[in-house]
Amino acid sequence: MFFEEGWTTVADVTDEVTERVQAFHAARAQGGTALPTADVMQTDIAISVWEICDAATKVGAMTPTGLMVPASKLLLAWHDPRKMHNRHIDLRQGVVGSSPDADRAEAQSRYGAFLYQPLAIPTNGVESSLTFLDEELTSQSTRDPIVVDTAKMILAEVKAGALVTKRMMRQKAGNAITRRKFKIAWALAAEAHPPLWTEM
Repeated sequence: MFFEEGWTTVADVTDEVTERVQAFHAARAQGGTALPTADVMQTDIAISVWEICDAATKVGAMTPTGLMVPASKLLLAWHDPRKMHNRHIDLRQGVVGSSPDADRAEAQSRYGAFLYQPLAIPTNGVESSLTFLDEELTSQSTRDPIVVDTAKMILAEVKAGALVTKRMMRQKAGNAITRRKFKIAWALAAEAHPPLWTEM
């Protein structure tokens, strides 16, 4: 893959995160903790990559000539944070229009010359996020009281008929919950109320 200095492709981020998550779980297994199932491992990888994408200050798309041009961060907005794809991209491939949910005919008209071109984020943000990865993996749990309480709060807002968006619920949850734990809480709430999967 070829791209401008200062950028890291999403596919490369996914590869690096995959190696680190696998190494993290292998080290814990040597300490007596059982290795997680493939689904749990995949969830850890997906949430970690979406975290790095969320933290990115900008997104770039490579042109066919190899130059990076600004792209919308919506291309890297998570849908189900436990999955390796959103509506636009499969994180493993890292190219525009690679999502298994993408309709090929619609993708051509939507993305034009950028269809199947790599997406990238600034390298300095990637490196910064990777330094905290082990700590985040250690502290995550779907049974964490703050995760459960946040999921309940989201569902209470839905039940009350309030307008519910990821951004609004993130603000309402406040700084006591990390972005990573909020993603897990949102996924738990969406399992109970599937229309939340379509909320932005």
